[in-house]
Amino acid sequence: MNTRRLNSAVSVFLVVIVASVLALAQAGKEMKAGGEMKAKPKAGHKARHSAAMKGVPSGVGSCLDHLIKMAAADPLIPYEGHSSEIINNGLLWNNPDSKCSVGADQRLRDKVGAVALAWNLKDAAKVRSLLEEVKAAAGSLITEKPKTRKHKRASTKTSTATKTDKAAAK
Repeated sequence: MNTRRLNSAVSVFLVVIVASVLALAQAGKEMKAGGEMKAKPKAGHKARHSAAMKGVPSGVGSCLDHLIKMAAADPLIPYEGHSSEIINNGLLWNNPDSKCSVGADQRLRDKVGAVALAWNLKDAAKVRSLLEEVKAAAGSLITEKPKTRKHKRASTKTSTATKTDKAAAK
């Protein structure tokens, strides 16, 4: 029972640290060089993103592959946005209905938390190496779904070649 309390305490501690880092990063963005808060930008047209940049992919392998592709960009893209959505609403989401949750494996959850922290600190090399470690450690969770084949419907009409062959045979 004590290990469960310790695991849940570590999880809460990690979430608090990540949330505080995010809050500090956001506060730093809103501050001007002189220490004044800058005005919010005017509402304009929203940037349109491709369908690949929306939502959380299905499957742990797909989530990790998508994060690895995003981490490969030089310079490292900001954590806020799509990468945080995949990590927070996918990999760390502790819900059986999640598309790509790592589940209750505390060791894996800690590594994913370390990825989020390194991404917030913009340490690209550490992010890339941690993502590879997570992918290797999550080998049992990565399952490829077999692609379903679409079968063509059998046509009720006979082909024209068959009709002419039957007519010639008569």
